[in-house]
Amino acid sequence: MKSGEIDFFKNENHFSDRVEAFRKRYEKLDNEGRIQEKKRLMTKLVLLNRQFEKRDSYLKMLSRKGQELKAKLKIARLWDLS
Repeated sequence: MKSGEIDFFKNENHFSDRVEAFRKRYEKLDNEGRIQEKKRLMTKLVLLNRQFEKRDSYLKMLSRKGQELKAKLKIARLWDLS
């Protein structure tokens, strides 16, 4: 893992931490007037948000069926792919 990256399994506030990191990078790019990099960063943030929405909806669906452990294992495999 590179420095500055967040280990999902060690940090339960992974999403909010990543959003905060994106926000800080966005402000830095904004101050420097780097428009293209800001657009790319916003695209990554949108994709990150979709990833977490999918994760949450999958967890809810499986937990309703009493399969929360299976859902967590599936999520772990998804994170290994990303």
